[in-house]
Amino acid sequence: MLSPAIATGNLTIRMNTIVREVLLDRDGLARGVSYVDRYTFQEGEAYGRVVVVAASAIETARLLLNSKSGLFPNGLANSSGQVGRNLVENVTAGVSGRFDDFQDRPVTNDDAWGGTLMMMAPFTNVDEKSRSKKFIRRHVLTMSGGFGRGSRSVGGYLFGEDFKRDMRRWYGTECSVSGQGEGIHNPNNYVEIDPEVKDVWGIPAVRIRLAFGENEQRMVEDITEWGIKIIEAAGGKVTNWNASPSIPGGSIHEQGTCRMGDDAKRFVTNRWGQCHDVKNLILGDGSLHPTCAIGDPTLTILAMSMRNAAHLTAMVRKGEIKT
Repeated sequence: MLSPAIATGNLTIRMNTIVREVLLDRDGLARGVSYVDRYTFQEGEAYGRVVVVAASAIETARLLLNSKSGLFPNGLANSSGQVGRNLVENVTAGVSGRFDDFQDRPVTNDDAWGGTLMMMAPFTNVDEKSRSKKFIRRHVLTMSGGFGRGSRSVGGYLFGEDFKRDMRRWYGTECSVSGQGEGIHNPNNYVEIDPEVKDVWGIPAVRIRLAFGENEQRMVEDITEWGIKIIEAAGGKVTNWNASPSIPGGSIHEQGTCRMGDDAKRFVTNRWGQCHDVKNLILGDGSLHPTCAIGDPTLTILAMSMRNAAHLTAMVRKGEIKT
């Protein structure tokens, strides 16, 4: 997106700049941002008729919560008290295995993209017939293996020629079945501003509270059961599996914190990413998402950002948004 934007002549990129807060005018509209240079620590301000924040779920919430004023003592656009709340992330788990029949086989280019050979679309909780009694929502399974994975079977006790021989022996024998599922939004999962800790630029740091619950635990158990079944059905031996959900933050798919919805008392923005409290403040990242869905959110974030940008452009041209 940067190349065509630069070609318009209407884009200025300021590198290595840390935004401190969103600035307001007397009417409570956004008028720009204050920032500090990453290396020189020189402070400055940038102004605009509309301010768009797309800093990721956690950093967007941090910026709004740090943008306090007489109009918004609890953080900018936070009259609902929902900025930072309902942080959500995908839960991941997996099963590892090995195919002993593949020992010492000739090396071939069978690794596909990153070693991923098969993807199983969601098949649980897609309709009434597939309804699970253990958990709600869905997960997706991915199987990988072949020479793209390398080898983890070689013991650390080997050196020199023995190590090379064992590496060749097991290379291409390993496989895995990985699962990724929907985390459930929870008001007890949130980000807040640390009352004491600041980063190197003097900006109050964010404190993250995120934990997976019982539904995610049961989903991991289902992922593990299917992973074991798939590997063993293919003639492999299971070598390792997850007994509990991944560490929060492990998938780096954080979403929520500034969720979109029609009710200004329960949500931070409307369906177009426009903050209910500050009409010319637009959010454009995963913080808008009410849930994290099944998998990687990047394309959803991109699609929503393009959609919301087009809507913003139309509103400005029609004079429907005060700036």
